[in-house]
Amino acid sequence: MALLLADLRAFANGLRRRDGHGGLFARLLPPLLLGTMYWLLGSMMLGHPELLIALQSRGDSQTILMAAALSPCPIVAGWIAFAHMHRQLFEAPELGIWLTAPHWRGRAALQLFIRASCTALLWACALAAPFVMQLLFASRAQPFAYAMAPLGIAIAVVPSLAITLGIQIALMRCAAGRSARVALSLLSAMASFGFPVFLLTEVFTGAPARAMALIDSNRVDTGPSPLVAAATQMLASAAQDLVDLAALKSGLVLLVGSCALFLLIARLHPIAVQNHLLAYRPRRLHGGRWPLQPAAAIRHKEFAQTLQQPGALWQMLIVAVMTGLLASQNLVVHDILAGSILPQWLRQCAAMAILWSIAITMLLYTHMGRLSIWDGQQWPLYLQSPISAGTLLRGKLQTIALLLIWPIVVPAFAGFFWFSANPTTVLIFCGFAIAGTMAALAAIISIGTWPWLIRQETDGRITQGSRGFVGSLALMIVFHLAIAPGYLAYHVLGTTTASQRPDCEKLLPYALIGALLIGLLQFALSTKIALGNYRRLLAPR
Repeated sequence: MALLLADLRAFANGLRRRDGHGGLFARLLPPLLLGTMYWLLGSMMLGHPELLIALQSRGDSQTILMAAALSPCPIVAGWIAFAHMHRQLFEAPELGIWLTAPHWRGRAALQLFIRASCTALLWACALAAPFVMQLLFASRAQPFAYAMAPLGIAIAVVPSLAITLGIQIALMRCAAGRSARVALSLLSAMASFGFPVFLLTEVFTGAPARAMALIDSNRVDTGPSPLVAAATQMLASAAQDLVDLAALKSGLVLLVGSCALFLLIARLHPIAVQNHLLAYRPRRLHGGRWPLQPAAAIRHKEFAQTLQQPGALWQMLIVAVMTGLLASQNLVVHDILAGSILPQWLRQCAAMAILWSIAITMLLYTHMGRLSIWDGQQWPLYLQSPISAGTLLRGKLQTIALLLIWPIVVPAFAGFFWFSANPTTVLIFCGFAIAGTMAALAAIISIGTWPWLIRQETDGRITQGSRGFVGSLALMIVFHLAIAPGYLAYHVLGTTTASQRPDCEKLLPYALIGALLIGLLQFALSTKIALGNYRRLLAPR
């Protein structure tokens, strides 16, 4: 209990101390924003008469609606378990103290499980509770139904979280090796990408929209997912002023049983940590020497670090697969390609530009980490070295710029293969994509070096702190504002009449030159801002 009380005491200190309010606000702001968004989506969807009729019927459709409301819970559990707790399980800074302390050998894993459960429940409540409460209110449920809602969300979240964390520990204990570590890194990368993509799709087709589509298609006989079946049945019965004892018993058995199973697996955690550390064998680059120039040496170090920790390479592969699926199925660009108002080559360029924006959006936050967060442990070396801020920024920007060629190559290949674009159209797209890449670099270096997002330790190290979501949100806003002129110009061309529309082929060279000049100007201004931020981070403390 002492470790748990220490976490609670640290949280209480953050509430009392003025300098801790910023970190606490940064932790609570993302769930509050998502909860508000889901509340607005639920209010809008429940205004449809189809959903109201389904609610009033109180038949199987009630279960479908409740299952749609609880569907984000297992996704949140997987995201927390793989994207956030994977490193904490095997590389947390306090693991050395926990594993050598004279207490139960699974106490460190249990402590991390408690932390993960609190975080997952916070996010699950933000994504599921608004629609659940609206369903209960629309069904005129009794007060006891509202009291059972937190238990239902916990039943939908905690077992999935316990199972995924237990699988990671058991895998590193029983099948230790580089292959197991790479497999877990791949799952972590997929979870890191999958959750933002899930949130993106939820904005357009959220749980209320899926529920309405199910009712419109008369699929009221579709059962809920096994991961949320017990919680769904329990809350659906509570909405009908009934207490389903069988569902309640099944949910409690699942909750207690999964926690008990995790306690058994937690005993394997110390050896799993040792296997995880032993499985790390740095790759040595033979047959070459390190460059003598500081900027070139930093660039060489960035590529070597990428090869030794191939999480970013897995992310690039996942982005390529997802972009290929979107292009092959025409899921996002169908309306653009099917239109007949603008010339075909321009519509093909616009479709490839949409795929480029999706691909580069999924990679922006990872590449932003190369500027400072990935080198948090090495930052004391930069503080003591005579390297200038401009040299450090130039070496890192060369690596990021080369890696950002990948989001251009993948949509270009998709346009040539699936959109039947000719080489000239692909080259035109590449020209605009280069201008957009300069805008993306401007967003990366202006936000990635922002000192407010970085916590400076007393020994010179820097860490991300608790403002990760705020940084990613600011990065997305700045990036989309930077490329907004291109989308605005295409929208203006698409809304003008044929008699007023200028000749697109004659206008193309001026548009391409203008896009490159705008991107270059944004990059120059952001470089000046980033140099000032780097000087502050490298200044003596």
